[in-house]
Amino acid sequence: MRKPLYANASPTGRDNNYIVNNYKVNNCIAVTSNNINNYTVNNYTVNNYKSEILKRTLVKMNPAYKLAGKEARKDPLGFRLKKVMKLLRKNLGTDNFIEAANHVGGLSAIEQAQFCEQIEGYYASRVQENDG
Repeated sequence: MRKPLYANASPTGRDNNYIVNNYKVNNCIAVTSNNINNYTVNNYTVNNYKSEILKRTLVKMNPAYKLAGKEARKDPLGFRLKKVMKLLRKNLGTDNFIEAANHVGGLSAIEQAQFCEQIEGYYASRVQENDG
């Protein structure tokens, strides 16, 4: 038997057509993409669903996203502090940022986590006010 080209390839001689919710679904992409565009699922068209999946997949394949995930798993507090300090750097002046950085440097780990929570909550509420 020939080695399959793809990991999800089905063995030869197997039926690739399945019945799902009284619709015949074929594994062939050309057939399904033409037929499925006419159906609506949970008030989202399948095209929107496909684009959401594509966006999510591209984000998760991004090397920066993967690196950030590794850093967050390696040192959660350090990663969180880095994000908060980046947020503060954008929103504070130089003197205020230096003062905040010195303040955070003198805190214990628990206090740093509480500081991060307060800053994230403050800026999250400001974003909601601007969007609302």
